[in-house]
Formats: sequence, C-alpha cells, structure tokens
Amino acid sequence: MGAWCSRRPTHRVRRGGDRRTPAPSRRGSASAPATSSSCSTPSISGCSTSATPDSRKFRCGPPRSSSRYWACSRHGAPGVWPARSRRRERGATAAAAARRRVKTCTVIVLNWNGLADTRALLPTLERSRMPAGWRLRVLVVDNGSSDGSIGAIAREFPEVELLALAENRRFAGGNNQGLRRAPDRGDDAVMLLNNDTEADPGMLEHLILALEQDPGAGAAGPLTYFAAPSRRIWYAGGRCVPGLGHASHRGLRQLDHGQYRAVERTGYLSGCALLAWASVWERVGLLDERYYIYAEDCDWCLRARAAGYALLFVPTARLWHKVSASSGAASPWKIYQRLRANAALFARHARGIGRATWLPSFVVQQAALAAWLAARGRMGAAAAVPRALLDAARGAPAERARP
Repeated sequence: MGAWCSRRPTHRVRRGGDRRTPAPSRRGSASAPATSSSCSTPSISGCSTSATPDSRKFRCGPPRSSSRYWACSRHGAPGVWPARSRRRERGATAAAAARRRVKTCTVIVLNWNGLADTRALLPTLERSRMPAGWRLRVLVVDNGSSDGSIGAIAREFPEVELLALAENRRFAGGNNQGLRRAPDRGDDAVMLLNNDTEADPGMLEHLILALEQDPGAGAAGPLTYFAAPSRRIWYAGGRCVPGLGHASHRGLRQLDHGQYRAVERTGYLSGCALLAWASVWERVGLLDERYYIYAEDCDWCLRARAAGYALLFVPTARLWHKVSASSGAASPWKIYQRLRANAALFARHARGIGRATWLPSFVVQQAALAAWLAARGRMGAAAAVPRALLDAARGAPAERARP
C-alpha cells in the first residue's frame, strides 16, 4: 500500500453517531484553508514540511478501517508499526547478525627450543583454507626456550600471537596455558598442533567441516604421515582399550594407497594434532598434568568419550610429522616414559573386569616389546622396559629418570 495523507480528523466516528468536531487550534482556526494544512508523503518516511501547525489534528495513514496504521511523526501523531512487520524485522535482523558473525579457530603451537621446526610450520598454517564464516588465529606457546625462539618468532611472524612461559611446563602444562585463554578470546574451536609438523592447506577446513556435519562429534584429527614428502602413515585412527592395557595407532608405517578414505569414529586422537570445539574443551577439561610426558592426549580422549562425545578420524585432512620413518622406535628414555605413562593411564581408566585384566595384558605386551628390541640389537631400549615396570610398581616418580 502506498503512503498517502488524509485530512480526516484524528477522532473516530461513533458507530451510529455524529462526527465529533475537532477543537479549535490555539494557533489558528480549524477552518483554515485546505492548502495550509495539506501534506504530501511520497514515502513512508514522513510528510511535507509545508504543513502548518494545525495539521497536527490530522493523521497520515491508511483508511480508518485498518486497525494498524502508519502515522506521520512530523505531525505529532505517534508512529505505530504493524506487529507482524516488527516480528519479521526482528527475525531478519537476528538472522543477518548470525550470518555476519565470524567464528574463530585457534591453533596452539607448543614450542620448546624448536625454532627451526616452528619456522617451517607457521607458513603452512598461513596457507590454510578455512570454511566460509571462519577465521584462523595462531597462538605459539613458548615453554621457556633458550634458543632465541621468542624474539625470532615475534620478528618473523608478527601476526602470530605469542605466549612466553618462564619455564618448561611440558606438553600438558604448556598447552593448558594456551587453552585457558580460549574463553577470553571467544574461540569456537581450538586445536593442539605439534611444532614439528607441516599442514596441508585443506587440513583445518576438512576437520571443521567434518565436525559440523556430525552433531555427536566433539573432536577430530587428521591423517598423519611421517615427515614430508613421505606417504608412509604415522596415524590413521587410534585404538585404546584400557581393560586390555592396549593403545596404538592404526595404520602405523603402512604406505598410503587409499585404504583409509572415509571419515569415521575412532578410539582416540593423537595430541600431535587434535581439534575440538571450545565447548568440549570446557566440559571435558584441560589436559591432565599428572602425566610427566605422553598419554595426556589419550587420557583426554577417554574422558571426552565418557562425556558422550565421538572422536573423528578425517583422512581428507592431512599432516606430516617429523618422526623417524625407518625405525619408528624411540630412545630408551622415551620407551621408559611411554611405558610409565601408559601404566598410569590404564590404571585410571580401566572399569569393571578390566581392573583385573589390564595389568597382566599390559605386562605381556611390554615383554614382547622388549624381546623385539633385543632381537634387533637395541639392548639399551630393551632394558628400559623392565626398569620402567619395576619403577612403576615401586611408585618412583617418572621425572627422576634421566634421558
């Protein structure tokens, strides 16, 4: 309906009665010439400024038969918006605001005397693609480095946020310092990412889209290879069965020939690259700092599963991790620490009959590992296995072991 102006009085006509005559204006007579009180409203926004003060007696709007009308505010009559229009406008405004809101994914990179690795990783994150409506923020947490990492990263990557810690708080403690900032930043998703990795440009995009498409999922991880340009798999999903004392990577050291191509739920995600909704981090909690090193990621994943969240392995998201592809084995110190951490993990998470079965199963697996290492002439690494089991039984602190 087009806007228009009526010279009808503002008073209603009584049903079956006479029309009331408007009272004379203080500034003039009600019988003023029509030309002095006429108004022209080419749009809803208002009437012509040529109207006289007497025009306050008249309203601009649709015919009197309409219960909702537009009023000309310049003539002193209150403007009344149709209720339906108000509701429609509020709904459209809220929808537009939701569309305009940009979500944030923060990637936490933990650095400890690893400037060369961090320098190689950050440019790969700069090339990352994000889903529509998302933006990327990178936070480097320095764990008390002494190799000049803080100054070099600040100079070379000014767009990267830097958090410098006074001491090495290890994997769990350092990452937790970054995670504690998530609520203040208003993050929607937070990812833990090792600094000795290199990301494919589509990694973050595929991880976020996979989570958005599965309402029951709370966290996701990528297909991870040994250091580029290798196609040898380091992680293609994880298995973790506390009752059997078992945790392992699926597909370890296999060549990728397309055997893992479907997004699927998995037992646990590697902390090397773990992306979760900020709300999931808040509900499940931070990494458990009681672990000296290793198993913090598996512990967090078991807690997330217990809270009802699914964990996704996303093979279209790809990452390269700088670990040894030839032997895949670790030093005696790493074998010792991994065994100690896993023993604590299974003891804490075994349930029901698993409380009785995890330890015998775990000891058998570690004995097989020691035999495998000894057969390959790695006697120092093989000797670390019984030493770790003995120290765990005695309750000796894991941090006292020397590398």
